[in-house]
Amino acid sequence: MPPPGQGEAPRPWLVDRLFRHILVDVTGNTHRAELCIDKLFSADGPTGRLGLVEFRSFEMPPDARMSLAQQLLLRALIAWLWRNPLDGKPVRWGSALHDRFMLEHFVWQDFLEVLGDLGRRRLPVRSDLVAAQREFRFPRYGGVDYGGVRLELRHALEPWHVLGEETAPAGPRASSIPRSSGCKHVAADRSALDLTCKPLDRGIDEARGPAAAVSSPSTCHGSSACRSSSRTPP
Repeated sequence: MPPPGQGEAPRPWLVDRLFRHILVDVTGNTHRAELCIDKLFSADGPTGRLGLVEFRSFEMPPDARMSLAQQLLLRALIAWLWRNPLDGKPVRWGSALHDRFMLEHFVWQDFLEVLGDLGRRRLPVRSDLVAAQREFRFPRYGGVDYGGVRLELRHALEPWHVLGEETAPAGPRASSIPRSSGCKHVAADRSALDLTCKPLDRGIDEARGPAAAVSSPSTCHGSSACRSSSRTPP
């Protein structure tokens, strides 16, 4: 695919034929893909040639102002990528998708980097305009201070491999709710984070910032009690 304004423009249906097997969910469904081109220009029939690209990774916000902020962000990203298309190979994140990008701390830091890139390209989007999305997607359950360490408990993301199209006889299936813990001012060699006496793995970002951990109710046998303890290294 040539960059915009360069080379011969591809046939309209070629975009669908090239990308339809890439833009799918984990079950191979094109309609549930994060970027859905089913209605862009499909060669299969007129209902698939509507010129639409659907961003299905976005959910409908509970407030009109949050929706406007989403639209502003999308318009800025499209304007940037249209003028300066990105190239290179996709990153294979592996288990980091769970270890990092399910947690509020790392998602927000990554998002701020995107806003910084937009600002450097004269497409500024202020972070306070999308702060409501942060609190909506990662609601804060509470926080405590222990010995100079700030412990914060927030909701974390949970990926679904199949989007529940089957109806169970007993009703909707229950799911565990992951919770993300963030700690500030932590000395990695002197501090430990336990969930009902079960140590949690922690991750620290490249800037040696706050530590972050994730767990679910099944991990702590139905209890969500958390404590932060300090220990002296041997």
